[in-house]
Amino acid sequence: MLLIPVVAFSIAFAVTAVLLPVIAKRVRVRPLLHRSGDDHRRADAPLVPRIGGVAVVAGTVMGVLAALVMRGAGAAVPTDWLNFAPLLVLAGALVFALGLVDDLRGVRPSGKLVVQLIAATLAWYAGVRIETVVFPPDITLSTGPLAFPLTVLWLVGASNALNLVDGIDGLAALETVIALCCIIGAALALNNSGVVLLAVAMLGATLAFLRANWHPASIFLGDSGSLAIGFVLAVGTVESARRTNGAVLFMVPFLALAYPILDTFIAMMRRWLRAEPLSRADGRHVHHQLVALGYTQPEAVRALGLFSASMAALALAVAFARPAVSIVVALAVLATLMALVAWGLRWLQYDEFSEAGAAMLSVARKGRNRLRFSILARELERRIADADSVATLDTMLGEAAPALGVAYMRICRESARRRLALADGADASSLYRVDMPVLDLHDAEPPDPVVLRVYGSLPSAHAERAAHLIAPAVRLRLEGWPRELVSGYLPHQRSDRPRAAQVPSPAPALP
Repeated sequence: MLLIPVVAFSIAFAVTAVLLPVIAKRVRVRPLLHRSGDDHRRADAPLVPRIGGVAVVAGTVMGVLAALVMRGAGAAVPTDWLNFAPLLVLAGALVFALGLVDDLRGVRPSGKLVVQLIAATLAWYAGVRIETVVFPPDITLSTGPLAFPLTVLWLVGASNALNLVDGIDGLAALETVIALCCIIGAALALNNSGVVLLAVAMLGATLAFLRANWHPASIFLGDSGSLAIGFVLAVGTVESARRTNGAVLFMVPFLALAYPILDTFIAMMRRWLRAEPLSRADGRHVHHQLVALGYTQPEAVRALGLFSASMAALALAVAFARPAVSIVVALAVLATLMALVAWGLRWLQYDEFSEAGAAMLSVARKGRNRLRFSILARELERRIADADSVATLDTMLGEAAPALGVAYMRICRESARRRLALADGADASSLYRVDMPVLDLHDAEPPDPVVLRVYGSLPSAHAERAAHLIAPAVRLRLEGWPRELVSGYLPHQRSDRPRAAQVPSPAPALP
């Protein structure tokens, strides 16, 4: 049993190691070359072949075939290996062809998506299905009618995630090695031997490629490699985390590809916040930002590899641990990721998220203030309905002004000119006035109606809101009293000298 994986690993490593220098020397077609170096946009940067994925895929296939041939020599190969590995290779062939065409001629994002959806559908019919999911500690949920779209979303999303992290030398290959080790460990822990053969073969091929892809790289994966390998990883993480009852441990696939998934999510959110197409490529992925901050490419790759290895180790802990331990692991992962994301987005200078957070906080603060304003206004309306005199109503409005965030609020004639008694040294020149008619006594010519007068600060809309909200209650209460009573308290006058009773004095806020 142990001999077969060793043969698969060795053959895959050897075939890939032999093919890589051949491809690097023979490929001179301009579309298959890409500029290398820390700044690949420089005109003098060296041209490097970008179809190293061909060697990786060829090595993987040869490793699997060599192991399967050994079965004819009498070696015992589990039946599920025969059922699973060939189907997965065939499903990945379509994605590999898509990537190769994209390397040669380019493919529109919509066309790539269609082909990937077809490949994911083929994998579904081959038996790769997420129909039941297990969350820590041991909560099992059936996906029901969402099983197919969820499976397709995972297969397409995870394969593209690896493609997106293939931005600096050695990163995609190292992420692949870590994910494959996680797949092999989880498969052995859960007795899913069918996926081990393919994972071991691809591990050998990827390690051979990593040697040539380490900075400064002599060859790149290209879309033919990153898409095909990503597709295999997407399938492998699901199948390795499957229990005997068919349920998939959710934490294993997610943590095995933690960095590619996290980076893809951040990239999609950045582009959405900028109102840019989600498929538009840019040079601001996490690994690019690390290099921009002064880290060398090897340093950035090692740092991200350490993060991915830590997440993969936690994934294996979930696979091996008892349910009681898995919940602790899940909480630790959640806390770690939240802390890293909160700190990392600011440190990596992703201004999109800083501005989005500030905007959301501003909206939340304004929403709370509006709610508080409405509550206080409603309470004041009830108190106005209980006022027993015009003077009481006038004083009540003046006392309520500070709580509503306005400088002044009283009833008066429209023609009245009052000196404002402002608290806290407020500057009257920075205020603006809102007069809301509440009663016409028809006792003056030209008309001089009673108004609800509110003064508020220029940057604030509280004065207008207060006038519109409070005026109906004031109007209703004034109409309930004899007009002579209202006119007696608010006589028609066109004088700049206010009566003493009309000058508001600072008062405590509403309770």
